[in-house]
Amino acid sequence: LATLAGLLVWTALTWSSPLGASRNPAWESQLFTTLGAEAERRGAPYRALAAYAEAAQADPVALEPRVRSGRLLMLAGKPAEALEAYEAAHRIAPHDTRVANNLGIIYMHLERWADADRVLSPLLETHPALPAPYYVRGRLAHEHGHPEAADWYAQAIERDPRFTQAYVGLILLLSRNHQREAAESWARQAARNGVALPPALLQELGL
Repeated sequence: LATLAGLLVWTALTWSSPLGASRNPAWESQLFTTLGAEAERRGAPYRALAAYAEAAQADPVALEPRVRSGRLLMLAGKPAEALEAYEAAHRIAPHDTRVANNLGIIYMHLERWADADRVLSPLLETHPALPAPYYVRGRLAHEHGHPEAADWYAQAIERDPRFTQAYVGLILLLSRNHQREAAESWARQAARNGVALPPALLQELGL
């Protein structure tokens, strides 16, 4: 199957129409994207990445190969390279929810909180069920000492009851603001939801 698919791509890219038809970048890109998806299915992520790179090169506005590359690179523990792929995808489709959410999460992973908020803040109105925008707002408010930080964290947890970072941020905030009882209550809620909090945080609370 892989050999046949490769032959089809080679034929598509090298065949000259007697009518002199021009290139079709979107079609060429889709062929490479299909090869990449097949490589993923067979457990060959590096071959998939190579195919997606060819797909992106064939069509400068192809979204899918860039999104797929970004996901694979994050799974491979390469957030800086994943960021490049998702930033390219976001330039192509700035209003795509999937792209914006994943790009914001990568910015979070890299602790680029202002960039994460810039990308995620439009989703607060258009997709209010997504937890990441609320967490980023909470983190920024926390860093700047704004009192609404606790509410932003709580809203993130409401949307994802297993959002570990939101629990940690909220519990630290409450604990260090001398609201120990509230901090302990959130720690117990985390435990009920199967969230494993850092042992150092539990030790600080005496739990």
